[in-house]
Amino acid sequence: MELFPAIQWGWLNGWLLLSLLFLVFGVLLSCFSRDIVTKLYDISGWRRYQTVVALLGKLAVSGCFVLIIGTRRACSSSASRCVSPASSSCLPLC
Repeated sequence: MELFPAIQWGWLNGWLLLSLLFLVFGVLLSCFSRDIVTKLYDISGWRRYQTVVALLGKLAVSGCFVLIIGTRRACSSSASRCVSPASSSCLPLC
């Protein structure tokens, strides 16, 4: 595990699952009436504290999305994670 992984684009990244998530979310939003969707995203009654907390959360989630989309696990044929060196039950990393 690295503290700052190398950002790369590739098909093994998490963008496939994220795009599926957003596709399903978009389909669900299109199934509901406009009044319900408007109420869902209405922030007119929020206090300043709630707005700041929501914006900080969105900033953190955006950073996570960048890491999910931009990083992937490096795979090699000899890479394995063993319970013990003498054990024959090793799990592949990828």
